[in-house]
This record gives sequence, structure tokens and C-alpha cells, in this order.
Amino acid sequence: MFSPMHHTFHTSPGADTVFLPGWGFDGQISRLISPPPHWIYPLTLLDPDTLVSDLDLLARRQPTAINLVGWSMGGLLALDFARTHPAAVRSLTLVSLRRRWPAEEIRQLHRALDRNPGGFLVDFYRKCFLGHRAAAREFAATLQPEYEKNLSARTLDLLHRGLDYLAGADSRPPAGVPTRIIHGRKDIIVPVSEMIDPVGAGVEIINNCGHLPFLAPECSLNRAGHKEQIRCKFSRAAATYDQHAQVQLETGRALAEIVTRQARSQSIKKVLELGCGTGNYTLELAARFAGARILALDFSAEMVAAARDKLVDFANTEFCCADGEQFLAQAEGQEKFQLITANGSMQWFSDLEQSVTHVHRLLAPGGFFVGALFGPRTLEELGQGASRVLGEKIAAAASSFPDEKQLKRIFDNNFVSVNITEELISKPYPSVRALLTHIKKTGTSGWQQRRPPVFTRTRLD
Repeated sequence: MFSPMHHTFHTSPGADTVFLPGWGFDGQISRLISPPPHWIYPLTLLDPDTLVSDLDLLARRQPTAINLVGWSMGGLLALDFARTHPAAVRSLTLVSLRRRWPAEEIRQLHRALDRNPGGFLVDFYRKCFLGHRAAAREFAATLQPEYEKNLSARTLDLLHRGLDYLAGADSRPPAGVPTRIIHGRKDIIVPVSEMIDPVGAGVEIINNCGHLPFLAPECSLNRAGHKEQIRCKFSRAAATYDQHAQVQLETGRALAEIVTRQARSQSIKKVLELGCGTGNYTLELAARFAGARILALDFSAEMVAAARDKLVDFANTEFCCADGEQFLAQAEGQEKFQLITANGSMQWFSDLEQSVTHVHRLLAPGGFFVGALFGPRTLEELGQGASRVLGEKIAAAASSFPDEKQLKRIFDNNFVSVNITEELISKPYPSVRALLTHIKKTGTSGWQQRRPPVFTRTRLD
């Protein structure tokens, strides 16, 4: 932590994204995101009179340009900074911004805040958290009491000056700074019809969300954090994966048979495997296509090391520690593959539809894709049991996986000939603890969507 003049910022080594919160909040609101992002953020309410100059001092201490995420009033201040210091901003993300705050509405907010400051803020927080029930409970138990405790005369003055700033804020986009907009479809603080819409900016509307869309697991701001959590779990499971990943072994063998049949009419020279894990499916491919060059990717260095050891005798296989989704997006179209394949990895992709488009782009004429993806019913019994015990709906990470209908739409949009089949594989386990051990040893639990965890030692005992 350090204090650049007026604001105090939380930071950590390597962080290059600065988050600016909305009116009435400090940056600790980002701690409600699961998993918490690796962001720099202010530990105090934003002062519109000093924030831009303080942000300039902060940016100067960073080795590279910053990624700037501004929510509500923080987004308007982010715009101020990006317009005056465009070279210091690599990218700009504006969350829940309004084009204009009418003067009369601001006057009404001033009067309501003066009449009953505590009650006004409680009602404001309630409106902000509509559509985010679990986060609202966590906020009420952690940050809200702290905010109410610090509701001093100085804080009230800061809040009033924040309202004055909103009345005259400039929502013009900065020139030359890549910008995207994120908004909740059910936002009642800033309705979608009144959101900022800069020309050329990408727009992401999140359904069933209110004024805090960055709390939603599907928000693009959270995907990098989700993927890093998934990568860490697979890395920790590299040494135990082969002993427990029986379903993945079965689907790998089935895919290899499909590829072999399909390849009878196609000369396979170059193969791209997305998410090779410990190399079991890679081994099937290398043995069947000895004359092909196989490029196998995985985002876990530990998994890649295990796969490389397993295929040390196969000179036709090259391993690379890389995110398959990023590789597809960045690969040059000149390098074509006769086969692109994936066994149980692409359901973890942040934007599967975009990745399938890139798969099609990287296939040689006559080339094909073969893959297995786990569906949304994966481990559904575990979620059902937990929901019954706790009396509330508990969804496993798999609940967000695409179903057969979604997959058909995605692949039909990119390929002329598509064949999708669904298979239910049942595996018995003697106890919940045995199932959870299996999940841990294979690294397949995904990201933690709920805090505190559902399955604690006390509940299992």
C-alpha cells in the first residue's frame, strides 16, 4: 500500500489494472468478485477534485500503461483521466455509466442525503444490489457496517461533492484509447436506455444484473480470474490426474477412434490439440498418426511437463504451455491444420463461440474438428444434494457449460457439416467425500462461485 497524496490505494506486485468505484463506495467492493481480481483500487471514497491528479501519480509508478476499469462515477473519472493522459491508458472499461445526470435529479439527491444520510445510503445500496442477492448479503455483513460507521461530516461533504461532479461530468470518449462498455440489463440506477454509448466501443449487456454487473460470473472482467483459478487447480492435480481421470480416458479413446475413421479420406499432416492435460489423448494421436506433426497445448506448465515425459519417445509431438483460447485468437491464418481437436477442455473457454470461429479459420481445406465437451449436467446430483441440504440453489461450475442445443448453434454458424451427439456417463462413488476427492485429484472443480465453500469438513463429517 502507498498514499499518493490524497487517496490511499491497495496494490500488489504485477498488478496493472486500476479499478475506480462508484459514488458511495470505495474499491473494496471489488473484493465481492469471486475470485477477487488482481486489481489496484482506492481504499477511500473517490474525491472528484483530486482523483485525476492522484491517478497520474499512480500511473507514473507503473512500468507500463494501465488498464483502467471505472464503475459509475468512477467511470466518468476514468474518462477524465483517459482524455487528459491517453498514453497512460492501455485499455478503458466503463461499467454502468449514464450519459447525463439531470440537474433537478441531482438537487433531489442532495436534499434526500441531507434529510437522512444513513437511511439514504441504505436505500441506495439496496438499489445497487438488486439482481445480486448473494453479494448483497456479503456486503451487508462486511463493508456496509464499515461505511455506516465512517459516515462523518467529512464523508458527507465528499458525497455531496460527488453529486455535484455527476451533474457536470463529461461523458465524451477519449481519442485513441480502446474502450468497452459493460452494463446490467436490470440496472435501475442507470437504466440501459440511458447508458453511455461511445462510437466504436464494444458493448456487453449482462442479463439478470443490476448496477453491479462486474459481480456476475459471466462478466468478461471476471473471465481471466476464473481461468487462472482453473489453471491453478489443474496444475496442483498434475501428479494425481491419471489415477482418477477415467471419464477423460474414455472420451479420449472414443475421440481417437472417430478421428481415425474421419482421417481415411484426409491426409493428416498437422494436428493441433487444445488442452492436452497429461497427454493421454495426445498419446493416442501420436501413435495413430506417426507421420503427422502434432502441436499439443495446455495452460498448465505442470500438465505439459507430465505430458512431455509421457511422450518422450514420440518425435512427432511438440508441446507448448499456452492458453488454447488465446492461441486460437492470435495464431496467423497462414498456418493451417488438417485436424484441430480437444478432449474435455473447451467447456472452460471464456468465449467458446469466438474460439470455434478461430478453429474454422485455422483449418486447412478439407480439415476437420473433433472434440468432446462436458455439458451442464456434469455433477448435477452434487448440486442437487447440496441445494437440498442448505435450502438454497447451489450450482456447480458445470451449470454454465454449453448444452447440445447451444453447441449446435455455435458450430452450425461456422461449419457446413456438423454432427453432435450427447452421451450420459454414470460413475458411482461410495460417498460424497470420495467424489470430492476425485474432483480435487483431477482439478475439475472449476472456479469457486460461492463463499464460504459449500462442502466444509464439518458438513462432510
